Amino acid sequence: MTRPHRTMGRHHMRSRRHKRQWVADCNAMSRVLIGVSRIDAADVQRQHIAMQTALNGLLSGHDGLDCWRSLADASNMAETLAGMGLGSGDDARQVITDAQEALAYVMQERKARNTWALRADERDELRERLQWLISVHLEQLRACSYAEFERAYRATEQRVQQARAGNGGRDVVVVGEIAGNGTGEHHA
Repeated sequence: MTRPHRTMGRHHMRSRRHKRQWVADCNAMSRVLIGVSRIDAADVQRQHIAMQTALNGLLSGHDGLDCWRSLADASNMAETLAGMGLGSGDDARQVITDAQEALAYVMQERKARNTWALRADERDELRERLQWLISVHLEQLRACSYAEFERAYRATEQRVQQARAGNGGRDVVVVGEIAGNGTGEHHA
């Protein structure tokens, strides 16, 4: 004689397994849908505020290293996204290159002077170059999906690690902290 509660228990267990699978399928589908959706405007706005705050901090000489790292990471991500076809073209590449050169110069001067303070003409040039970078990067982020951003982040991390290891090619300047805890600029 079988007991009714055991039979119900087995049926209930099958039902729970089926439910878990259904939930897992829904979660996977949800992740796919999130991945292909464009980056939310609020997330783009938060990035804009973070980059603008970093630029203002770097220009004022406060929290120089953290601000420099944030902007260097943004320039590296912008370079990767441009390579993926987001916000690409000759003008965008020039803006990104100009910003990276400016950041490399700031680090070089920081080491030479032992201060993050910049002269007025340096601040003006830095502000112009990095403001252009911020504009390009914001356009990239507005056009980017979450999955594309994730791919770009991983590719940037890998590219910077390779350059830090000396595999970046000739005349490569590594800026930023995405790929490690270094102190800034390294020539590969």
